[in-house]
Amino acid sequence: MYCRRVLDMANFFNSGIERVIYDWPIRNRIGALVAGDVYTIPAWSINNIYSRIQPNGVVYTLLFSLFLATLRVAMNLLYWFCKRSHPAAAVCATS
Repeated sequence: MYCRRVLDMANFFNSGIERVIYDWPIRNRIGALVAGDVYTIPAWSINNIYSRIQPNGVVYTLLFSLFLATLRVAMNLLYWFCKRSHPAAAVCATS
């Protein structure tokens, strides 16, 4: 169960920084500084919640994993919305 929690936390943090900071849709739509807050505030909060509740055991691990998955779905919906409503600018190569 510990490995499951570590894997879920790693997926949450990695997918969050990739979708919100590294990739363009959310960052370009709301700006780099706000995107930093969109990533940092939930990441810090999840880390704080995890250290406070210490989800040990099968039931608590699965509930915590479900909570992280719900947050990832919300982030993916924001990513989809930003990408759909504000397409990337065309890149032209000059010779």
